[in-house]
Amino acid sequence: HFVQYFDCFADDRHLYIAMEYLPYGNLQSHISKRPLPETEAALVTAQLAQGLQHMHRVNFIHQDLKPSNVLVNRVGPQWHVKISDFGTAKDTAAFHSTRGEIGTEGYMAPEIYLLGDGRWTPAVDVWSLGSVAHCLLTMRPPFNAVRELISFAQQGTPFPVKAVGRASYSGVDFIQRTMTASVHNRLRIEEVLEHPWLEVTFPKSTKYQ
Repeated sequence: HFVQYFDCFADDRHLYIAMEYLPYGNLQSHISKRPLPETEAALVTAQLAQGLQHMHRVNFIHQDLKPSNVLVNRVGPQWHVKISDFGTAKDTAAFHSTRGEIGTEGYMAPEIYLLGDGRWTPAVDVWSLGSVAHCLLTMRPPFNAVRELISFAQQGTPFPVKAVGRASYSGVDFIQRTMTASVHNRLRIEEVLEHPWLEVTFPKSTKYQ
């Protein structure tokens, strides 16, 4: 579930990177006019979760998961997507402090703003995954401004059900549990893959082992 890297080269002015070509562009272009049906949103989310699970197992955090960083190899209803853009990925095994904010507003976990020194964990990717799922269902990120996100995090309340549109109970629960402000209460990526919302379209036999 990752875009394949082939080679890179440079001239006097530019660096060029040769990567796998995926014919259907990025995911953002597919949800700019209509949301995905819930079963398709769950399928896409499951594939992204599988990719994040592999990254976390080898001690990397993506830190910038969002629809425009997801490339599409096959469109719905049987979507096939791949994660791209690892420019902000961090090796947690060789941890070093990251100064400033990393990621994209609208998909960044609250602890990135509240800590601001790189002391975050793979849980930031789980938050971003929930934000992407929200966007697939509603065509918009969950928060319009940083102040809304910070206010939500400080209140410590569950993500509002009405903000998820017409999602099923399982879909709402998935978003609430991946977008919990408390890092300790947020689902781990292994728990994400066991959530009923993903189990319906992504059975255990097809998961990364």
